[in-house]
Amino acid sequence: MCEKCEPAAIGAGLERRRRLWEIDSNWHCSIVGTCLTLGDLRRVARKLGYKPPVDPYYDVDSYLHGYFVKLCGKPTIAAKMLEKVLNRRHAGAIRKLQKVKTVGDLCDAWTAAFSIGDVPGPYWAMLSHPLIDLRLGSKIYNDVHMLSHLVGASNRADLANLRRLESDLAGAQELAEQTRARSAAKIREKDARIEELEAQVASLSGRLESARKESKKSPPCAIDRDQSGAVVAHLEAQLARMTEQNEILRRDNAAFHTLVPSLRDEIQALERALGDPDEAESGQAGCDNFRCDLKDRCLLYVGGRTRHVGQMRNLVSDWNGILLHHDGGLEQSLEELSGAILKADAVFFPTDCVSHKAMYRLKSVCQQTKKPFVPLRTSSLSCFLAGLEKTLKDGGAATSAQETPPEETRNYL
Repeated sequence: MCEKCEPAAIGAGLERRRRLWEIDSNWHCSIVGTCLTLGDLRRVARKLGYKPPVDPYYDVDSYLHGYFVKLCGKPTIAAKMLEKVLNRRHAGAIRKLQKVKTVGDLCDAWTAAFSIGDVPGPYWAMLSHPLIDLRLGSKIYNDVHMLSHLVGASNRADLANLRRLESDLAGAQELAEQTRARSAAKIREKDARIEELEAQVASLSGRLESARKESKKSPPCAIDRDQSGAVVAHLEAQLARMTEQNEILRRDNAAFHTLVPSLRDEIQALERALGDPDEAESGQAGCDNFRCDLKDRCLLYVGGRTRHVGQMRNLVSDWNGILLHHDGGLEQSLEELSGAILKADAVFFPTDCVSHKAMYRLKSVCQQTKKPFVPLRTSSLSCFLAGLEKTLKDGGAATSAQETPPEETRNYL
């Protein structure tokens, strides 16, 4: 039981939940800032027709926060609208506390929720609960107040990393757009070439059929037969060449069609790794934004480019994981690679930047240790994130160690 609260309720309390304007006004600022998202405030402001002033020293969200905090103290239209949003957004937390009968139990419920980081819903449900008193309310408020300081200190480091990632994202988006444009142009070019070849094939097939018919109608002259046979052989050879070219172009076209969505998936994975602040505030963050808990899993990245490894290691560390790196034999030995694989839960390697020796050693050790490995299309950060995201969504499954590595693996080291 919470050490700061007695088992019995302190004071008679209310028989119903407190309305927003009945709660201590000193707590309104933390309620608006913790339990409502900036998106909630913007939507309510639009419904009220309120437009914050333009001020170079304060952003719009800061004005909206202060504006609504002032209106919470009375049963204004704005306060009622905010209360409606609070009750709808945190209905689950409110239901959980309906059976609580004492302040002590209420305090225990808060301690349990706060210990796992579940703050916004329980905070509103507690402060509006009929049993809440000044003593418990002050404790809850102080917990959230100190948490905001800790989060602020942590966010300073996260902000620097976020800016680096945003710069990487901008570059990746530009590169992806250029690649998509080139791929689309090549697809159009190859589609036109395929149509041209198909027309030529149809024409040759018609000529070949006509030549065969003429050959049957012609008198049995040795010279004519020889000439007809030569024509038929020539047309058949030409038809075979055209058919082969057409098939090559079809394969190339299919490869380009596959490449474009792969690039799109990689960019989306990088965007989800960065996260959308509005989505995070509206409760849609988490694994949907690809900020998952790796639970101290150890990942091994083999090969790749040094400038990307540090960024990958920071991201994996942010998600409670460990990233080991082996350069694929450039300076580190293949014996070190075997040892690193034994430490890892999963192995990732870019197929465009890893040596054949490292790839074969990786395959051999993974076969022996039953470790999953994930071949990546390129050594880019976005490609690593897409591969990691897919592996986590598949429940940790990756390419089987018994499968042959992709044929496109090349030795670039």
